[in-house]
Parts: sequence; structure tokens; C-alpha cells
Amino acid sequence: MTTVFTFATQHIQKNSSSNSWRKKLRVTLRFSLLALLSSLMLSSSPATAQEKVDLDAITKIRYEGFRNSKIMQLASELMDGIGPRLTGSPNMKRANEWTRDKLTEFGLVNAHLEP
Repeated sequence: MTTVFTFATQHIQKNSSSNSWRKKLRVTLRFSLLALLSSLMLSSSPATAQEKVDLDAITKIRYEGFRNSKIMQLASELMDGIGPRLTGSPNMKRANEWTRDKLTEFGLVNAHLEP
């Protein structure tokens, strides 16, 4: 807002008499404030109806994540088993292949490496 105020002040002072520049500045600032408030109001209003939340599905996902998670095992295999992976290094190639194989093991049908 300060930038708009500085620009408007400099522009109006150069192009008008000393008495009328304040009036033009007020009009410019009011317009800027109105535009800002209008854009905030439009962006915060919902454009569509709220989607109904399926709490049962969320509960199942949370249960699966907390009770049957394999993240620690997978992270350990990748970080401790393969180790650091710099771009283009042999460990990077091993990590990419490991990831492809794990995704295939999880049931993904199109897990592949990019050339």
C-alpha cells in the first residue's frame, strides 16, 4: 500500500496544482482500497457447494497409517541400506531401481525408470 501511496503522490504532484493533488490522491487511494477489498471478498467466498466429508473413510485412512504403516522400514532400507544418493552416482541408480521394484511390489503396474 505504501508503494501505491508513494507512486500516486509523486505522479499527482508532477501533474497537478498543489491544492488539487490531495483530492486526487484521496480518490486514487480509495479506488485502490476498494479494489483490494473487492478482490479479497471474491477470493474468500466459496464458488461451489461444500463437499460432504466422508468421516468413515478418513478414519480408515488414519487407522491404516497409524497401525499398519511401513514407513520406518522403507525409510531404513532406503537411507541405511542404499545410503547417500548424489545425482548420477551408483547409489542414485540403485535407489531408483529399488523404488521401481517397491512400487511394483505394492501393485503399481506402470512403475518404470525414466531414461
